Amino acid sequence: MLPIDKNVPIPEIYPTKPYRYPFAKMEVGDSFFVENVSKSFSIYSMVKLFNERRKTTEQIKVKQRREGNGVRVWRVE
Repeated sequence: MLPIDKNVPIPEIYPTKPYRYPFAKMEVGDSFFVENVSKSFSIYSMVKLFNERRKTTEQIKVKQRREGNGVRVWRVE
């Protein structure tokens, strides 16, 4: 049987890898380009994860559009 630990605080945020995309540094109107189109499909899920892990209530929103051999992503809110 496993021992039971008492009074162990729950961490606020679990350690994570650095974000692949620069959401934290972006202001509304800023954009970045993702060359590999297959990676673009993970952008919306990364935004959702980023918003969930932030300590503020401010949520970011992005739009993406195909551009050449990749996609460009803009912060819109």
